[in-house]
Amino acid sequence: MIYLDNAATTYPKPECVKNALLDFMQNCGANAGRSGHAMSIDSGRVVFEARKSLADMLGIKHPMNVAFTLNATHALNLAIQGVVKKGDVVVTSPFEHNSVKRVLNAYDGIEIRVLKTDKFGHLVDVKESLKGANVVILVHANNVSGMILPVDEIFKLAKENGATTILDAAQSAGVLDISTKYTDIVCASGHKGLYGIQGTGFIALSDKFDISKIKPLMQGGTGSKSEHEIHPNFMPDMLEAGTLNAHGIATVKAGIEFINSLKKDEIINHERELREFLRSELLKMSEFKILEVPPSYETIGNLSFTHERLSPSEISLKLNEKGFCVRASLHCNPGTHKFYGTSPDGAVRVSPGYFTTLEEMESLVSVLREI
Repeated sequence: MIYLDNAATTYPKPECVKNALLDFMQNCGANAGRSGHAMSIDSGRVVFEARKSLADMLGIKHPMNVAFTLNATHALNLAIQGVVKKGDVVVTSPFEHNSVKRVLNAYDGIEIRVLKTDKFGHLVDVKESLKGANVVILVHANNVSGMILPVDEIFKLAKENGATTILDAAQSAGVLDISTKYTDIVCASGHKGLYGIQGTGFIALSDKFDISKIKPLMQGGTGSKSEHEIHPNFMPDMLEAGTLNAHGIATVKAGIEFINSLKKDEIINHERELREFLRSELLKMSEFKILEVPPSYETIGNLSFTHERLSPSEISLKLNEKGFCVRASLHCNPGTHKFYGTSPDGAVRVSPGYFTTLEEMESLVSVLREI
């Protein structure tokens, strides 16, 4: 099979990630931060080193400002439900994942403002929309079209208005540079661009963020201050109730080490080259329509398209029969498909990864020509 569904989870994983998981299970494996014996201490060391690696990647001075989660959805729930309160004005974009939209739509008593776009998808009238905003939540890179939003520019304006800023970095962590200069909270998965295994994610608070502004979504055992029956109010314990997925965290640590072993921008440059190859070939086939990114916005590797005759599901099925793994339908992002006019069927998404080769993309194009 040729795997082209890296936006869902990266595959294959680097050898160092596989080795880290096996090593942890064979030689460590104890509950981090819960006991004083050597194995627990060793587990705690691995977890701390993973925190530090993430903090360094994000330019955060204090590793304890990084808390581990089950995935990006878990992290976004911690951030949104921890920060947004009744009466708040929350600004977001029309391109957000359901991990943001569904959480906000479950609230009563908040105002949700969706940023406007022009016909291409550029965000417009941003300053006006940010007036009076309490919280601004934006996706860094869209999981459908691959567009990269100008988050730093918008978050700078948001901070000038005194808003709390939350970044959904599910598609960008490990692929793009992430700045916390104007970002208060970063949420991401560990199993996509960071190459960890599934069941991993994180929420990171910037050094300047006032942690009293976020409330824990869950309470329970932390291994700290156990004499108190009130949940801790310090990081990372306040956002890490219960046993951590230390096995998975070990793989995130290894994944970051793999990324750091490469040249700067090696991953994103490779994925963009593959995306542009596919895009240029699809433009030669009139029956396909690409969900194009606004002209002045950059992209990650994701590219989605539709067919004039066949549904996305039919295309996906045909590709699966030929040995290609892609994803069809709405990609948990109905807002993006509404913008592109591809609801309710959605589109076919191809998301190459670092380990995808040009030859594999050429094989995909050959099959698409025959459809």
